[in-house]
Amino acid sequence: MALTLYAVLPVLRNAIAGLAGVDPAVIEAADAVGMTPAQRLVQVEAPLAAPVVMAGIRTAAVWTIGAATLSTSVGQTSLAITSFQGCRPRTGSSCCSAAWSPRSSRSPLINCWV
Repeated sequence: MALTLYAVLPVLRNAIAGLAGVDPAVIEAADAVGMTPAQRLVQVEAPLAAPVVMAGIRTAAVWTIGAATLSTSVGQTSLAITSFQGCRPRTGSSCCSAAWSPRSSRSPLINCWV
């Protein structure tokens, strides 16, 4: 729940910025051909704002993965529980680096994929 709320800010912020960045001439042209406000939003404004909204989704994905990984260090069960279990003093640092390698590569992979 907390990570979902944490991810809302960049998506919402970029959605508002994308819709505000639509050229007024395009909106005027959509009105001139007789589109209703709902049609204008769905057929004109949303497709033009989509790249900015996707940038917000990419940011939210990377932020959420980072927060989920770090949440184990403050006592919350999360994706990184196996990494922290492998990093106990009795196991040594080689096990710790082997456990963190997949986690450290997750954010850049998600960033490229989205």
